[in-house]
This record gives sequence, C-alpha cells and structure tokens, in this order.
Amino acid sequence: MSLLAPEQAWVRIAERAHALPPCAMPLSRAVGRILSEPVATRIDLPPFDRSAMDGYALRAADTPGRLEVTGEIAAGSMPHGPVWAGTAQRIFTGGPLPKGADAVVRQEDTERDGDTVDVRVRARPGGHVRARGEDAPGGGPLLDAGDAVTVNALHVLASAGLATVPVHRPARVGVLLTGDELVAPGKHLPPGRIYETSGVTLRAMVERAGAEAIDLGTAPDTRARIANRLQIALADVDVLLVAGGVSVGDHDHVKGALADAGVEELFWGVRIKPGKPLFCGHRGEKWAFGLPGNPLSGVVSFLAFVEPLLRRLHGEAGAVERRLPARTTARVEPSDGRRTYLTARLETDAKGVLRATPTAAQGSAMTLALARADGFIVVPDGTPAVRAGGAVDVLRL
Repeated sequence: MSLLAPEQAWVRIAERAHALPPCAMPLSRAVGRILSEPVATRIDLPPFDRSAMDGYALRAADTPGRLEVTGEIAAGSMPHGPVWAGTAQRIFTGGPLPKGADAVVRQEDTERDGDTVDVRVRARPGGHVRARGEDAPGGGPLLDAGDAVTVNALHVLASAGLATVPVHRPARVGVLLTGDELVAPGKHLPPGRIYETSGVTLRAMVERAGAEAIDLGTAPDTRARIANRLQIALADVDVLLVAGGVSVGDHDHVKGALADAGVEELFWGVRIKPGKPLFCGHRGEKWAFGLPGNPLSGVVSFLAFVEPLLRRLHGEAGAVERRLPARTTARVEPSDGRRTYLTARLETDAKGVLRATPTAAQGSAMTLALARADGFIVVPDGTPAVRAGGAVDVLRL
C-alpha cells in the first residue's frame, strides 16, 4: 500500500466534488443549508409605512402643540381616516401610518388629556416611522446563491412570505458494515464476537453533517456478497461508506468488492494516523469510501475527508477540514511519519484561548478515550514535536 499525503488525497476529492442539484426546502429545515440560487422578496419590506413606536401619528408641522385625537391604530388594523391639520391618531408599534401623517411621536413625549394630546417635542418628518420598502423593495435581493441560511436570516425570509428556499438537496449517504464478528448492540454476544460501533457513530455524524443517513446493515466477509450489496446501494445513494475490511488482511475484501461494483479508485492509503487504509473512489457522480473498522480511524477519516466532501455536495464551495487554532497543554509529536490525530479535551481559558489536553490513552481502538474527548489535536507529519503551550490545530468533535 503506497501512502498518499493527506493534502494530495483531499485535492483528488476536491477536484471532483460538485454541488448536488437544487430542491425547495421548508424554512423550518433550511438552517445551515446553502442557497442554490439568489432569493428575492416579492413584496416591499416592510410592505407599508408603519410605526416603530407606541405613540401618536401626526403631521410634523403641527408640533409641538395640543392636537385633537381622532382615532386609534393597532398592529394588524387599518386607520379609520386620514390625519388632518391639528389632529393626531393614537398608534401602536407596527400599526400602519394613516394618510396625512408623516411622523410618529413617542408616547413618553406627550401628555394625554381626554380627546386631546399635548405634544411636547418637535417631530421630524419620518421620525419613528419604518418606511415602506426601507429593508428591501419588492423584487430586491435578500440572499445570494452560495449564502448559508442562518437562524438570523429566517426572519427576513419569513417576512417576505417565503415558505421554502432553494438549496442544494441533502446527500443520501449509505452506511454498510462488514465483518462476521459484528453483533448489533442489544443482542446476545456469543464468544469471539464484538458489538458493532461504527454504524451508529457514522450515521449520527452523517446526520449532523446535514445529510440523510441510510442504514445498509452488515455484509458477511465475502467479496461476492459485499460486492452485491455495494451494487444495490450505489444505485440509491450519493455517498457510500463501507466500514471495515479495507486493509490488506486475508479477510479484507472491501477494496476488491468496490472494484467489482464498478468503483474507480481515487486513492487507497493516506499518510495519517489513525486512518491509514482509507479508500476513496467514485462511480460516475457517486462516491464510495472504505473506512477503517477501528473506531478512531473511522471517525478521523470521516471528519478529515467525508464531512468536508458532504459540505461541498451541499453547496459550500470552499469546504475543508474544520480546524480551530489552539494551544496544547502537553508535548505532542507526529507518529510514524504521518499526520497524527490525538484525542484531546478542549477547554477555553479565562483569556479566551482554546486549550487542548491529549487524553492519557491514545490508539485507534481506544473507544473510552474517544468518549472522553472533545476533539483531536492535529500534528502535521514532518514537523518537530510541539512543546506544551505551543500552537496547534484542533479538530472539534
């Protein structure tokens, strides 16, 4: 197995990664999605001149002074008539400005006496009025293609009356396990067998990445049976994740089975630890990954390569591995000449600096260390050891 530098492996993925076709996504499910085309408002925002305060709608030229109160306008209601010279109408926040009025005076700057109000300040035209179309005129842009739909953006989208937005459709990701030794959690565990862990973990990570996870079950350790399952799965998914059986042992049939299923290899073997035997290939626009069966290896492979690919499929054109700058609290160094991912606890200190502490146990099969970790310290290959307090990148779980 010839190991490829991780940077080169990612380039091979990025060169072929294209966003999936668009779909209309309800606003309630669109947060975090990337717009496939610009979004414009069909109406003026706001759709009419309205009050920004509780107070009185009036003519600025009549202030200061005592005015006759001729009506009341609440949000959602319509004025009963115009404002004439020497008159005002009681108005509440969001209420439409009546004809003739060009300003609103806050109730704090007035004193009401029966059917009259004493306005103690000089109003300015447009004061405390949200003018029609001041946010965006009808037909005006709200968000551009490539923008993420954020929680902050929901208000303006809903204000424009949009029930759906055009985004790139979520990728369908199939998760297939291999191994005669695997038993589903909750079932009886015979001697010599182990509970499968990769399936539930990978499916959760797929869903967290905004894709649709499809449980393809477990395939027996035979090349023909695995290849048959792969053929069926590739017809129905955008990305296929096969966990286990991707190394060089006598019972590792995944690489051959992927070839039998028509998958063209992009790379097999990456200079990372854990995760060295990672396989990546494609069949047309379909993606296939052979992930190592060891827990940490599969998680690292997913975070470093699969997760950023999914983000590109979802329209994030420049998506790469999600790293954050941090300071290590202990000496760290690469292992075996490979980029090394060390399980670590992450904490932010009083100065706002992210601190990363490697877990005591390290290794591709250390599930308890993984459970206690918040992320990974990424130690580049070919670099000297980083002393405690030194700058490192971390990959947050």
